[in-house]
Amino acid sequence: MLTTIAAISGIDMALWDILGKSLGVPVWRLLGGRRHARMPAYASGGWAPAERIAAELQSFLDRGGFKAVKMRVGAGDGTLGHSIRRVRAAREGLGDEVEIMCDAHGTWTVPEARRFCRAVAECDLAWLEEPVCADDKRGQAEVRAATDIPIASGESEFTRFDFRDLIELRALDILQPDLSIAGGITEGMRIEALASAHQLRFVLCPISGAARSPSPPVCTWPRSPPAASSWSTRSAPTRCCTSSRSRTSPWSTA
Repeated sequence: MLTTIAAISGIDMALWDILGKSLGVPVWRLLGGRRHARMPAYASGGWAPAERIAAELQSFLDRGGFKAVKMRVGAGDGTLGHSIRRVRAAREGLGDEVEIMCDAHGTWTVPEARRFCRAVAECDLAWLEEPVCADDKRGQAEVRAATDIPIASGESEFTRFDFRDLIELRALDILQPDLSIAGGITEGMRIEALASAHQLRFVLCPISGAARSPSPPVCTWPRSPPAASSWSTRSAPTRCCTSSRSRTSPWSTA
């Protein structure tokens, strides 16, 4: 079933691209036109230890002129304490003007995620992504209820019905569908509508495997889904993201 949804996703995006090319217009025009002249963006990456994490993240920021960055935390750190030290070191080294997000890749238990959130509460994180296993939706709801840090997830979810379940459980603040498995652009618009109806944010990640790029992936944050035909305009694999709500942010654009 999941393989079928992934296949449908690819076909859906291809059909949108074909339609745009047949009409001589980019897909973003078919979806309603441009909503923003410029889009804030953030760099993504970072597994360096506590003593080097700030320098590593700063190099990503400098390379693209960004003012926000997402770092990795979780089981890859070996211990929860190491994750906490790395985040604190990143905040201290980057200062208060840089927005920091964290991605735990679903590797913590609920108690570990809650402890992490308490320990980094003063670091003013923009969001914590996938703190627990994607299958533990109720556990993620427990984490969200225990912290003021916005919880983001959804890259492992299929179709709007999975996201409906997360919303009903109050398990997230930011919906993050991966269009390559969630149903394509068509289903992405339906998921965005759910986010808008529930006053939640929407961060669209339509290109799987971006984290394997030699360069740190670039994430942009407009309001509407990006044009499928525009993906080829970038020289390296990127991860494009969108939000269903406007957000005041100092982020630079790429």
